[in-house]
Amino acid sequence: MTKHPFILPDKHPLTRAIIRRCHLRQLHSGIETTLTMLRQRFWILRGRRNVKGMIKKCPCCRRVGSKPFVLKMAPLLADRIQPTRPFENTDLNLAGPLLTRNGKTVKKSYILIFTCMTTRAVHLEVVSDMTVDRVMEAIRRFIARHGKPRILQSDNFHSFKQLDQELQLLLDKKMTDCLEKELSAHRIQWKFITERAPWIGGYWERLIRFIKNSLHKVLQKTLVDEVGLNTILCDIEARINARPLTYLSKDPKDTEVLTPYHFLTGTNFMDLPEVNPEDEEWVRKLQLLQSYENNEAPQVGDIVLIEECNVPRNKWNLGKITEIYPGKYGIARTAKLRTSIGFIKRPTAKLHLIEPAVPN
Repeated sequence: MTKHPFILPDKHPLTRAIIRRCHLRQLHSGIETTLTMLRQRFWILRGRRNVKGMIKKCPCCRRVGSKPFVLKMAPLLADRIQPTRPFENTDLNLAGPLLTRNGKTVKKSYILIFTCMTTRAVHLEVVSDMTVDRVMEAIRRFIARHGKPRILQSDNFHSFKQLDQELQLLLDKKMTDCLEKELSAHRIQWKFITERAPWIGGYWERLIRFIKNSLHKVLQKTLVDEVGLNTILCDIEARINARPLTYLSKDPKDTEVLTPYHFLTGTNFMDLPEVNPEDEEWVRKLQLLQSYENNEAPQVGDIVLIEECNVPRNKWNLGKITEIYPGKYGIARTAKLRTSIGFIKRPTAKLHLIEPAVPN
């Protein structure tokens, strides 16, 4: 820094020109860097404020560092809060593709997700391809089971935009006099969210994540046919509709929680009957499981899943621990494993316990 720098006035054209030149020479650096280089020769009155104002006016910096509009959060739409029957106002989205087995060949299948805007219930349908005919058939199955929706809202997928026109043609067909009269008075309105704005459908995107996680855990490496996939999706649909919609109370007397099943069936979803605590076999199995609850150290004979980098979890290999190599303080750090490709050594931090060793 110069011992006697030049003093420059505030808001002077010469001062602005010097700041702009220094900012460009420093490759559009920030406030601190630009101000530091200026003070090598100049002392600008209110220098930080002048440098900050000049950087804000720099076209290049404004283009690179510009931020989107942050608007005030709007209230929920009336379609989501007004009392309606389940699936009267429905969101529609596609997920996939999933590989399914068709004899000796492998093909792609997709999932059509119907989400009720008000009750948060879901309905899942499997479609064999992305054509308009297959998607239209899935919508017809949905209407046959849950009734005709008043509003269908979806993203801007090209098949949905074609279906919007075909759906109106379908409703104009003369099926019966009664149905013709009802459909002419109540037509399905198809809405599309804004293009490239997936956060508008954030509530159904979160359900897609839940479905994908469940499929990865259930299928793993298994390749099922379309019927098997449909069965698994029905189970996942049941679990989603049994999820709580409200905060779980700490009151032991308040055991009932509101779920989408209450709106669909009037009762909660019970997948298994209540277990009798006096059942001796059940108590014995529970005690056996509790004996492994706090046993986290690897043991010889444990069946483990071997973690591999950049490999999906459902493709990790299984191994059996044959030998433990304790570290400096007697803690197992490395293990020798027997796998389908032979014996290997892996750190215990890369081993996931699947089945503990049977005690002698």
